[in-house]
Amino acid sequence: MHESRLIADLVNRAEIEAAGRPEAITGLRLRLGALCGVPPEALRRGMGQHALDRWGHVPAIVIDESVDPVAPSARGVVLVSIKVEP
Repeated sequence: MHESRLIADLVNRAEIEAAGRPEAITGLRLRLGALCGVPPEALRRGMGQHALDRWGHVPAIVIDESVDPVAPSARGVVLVSIKVEP
């Protein structure tokens, strides 16, 4: 359950950053916190499936893994950037 809510929040943030043009999103870069507890491949699969269901396509997804357990985002996932085609 934790993963699905996390993924839904990330997809919502990406849509906001894309100015409501999710069809133009071609890439997502995420940072996985060291204490998040979500395996990177599970996050990638979940993000891809959620994007496909909601946007009709799967953007390229890059996941950077943090190793810093005291970072402010150590227990979560951060949407670092999105790539949007004009």
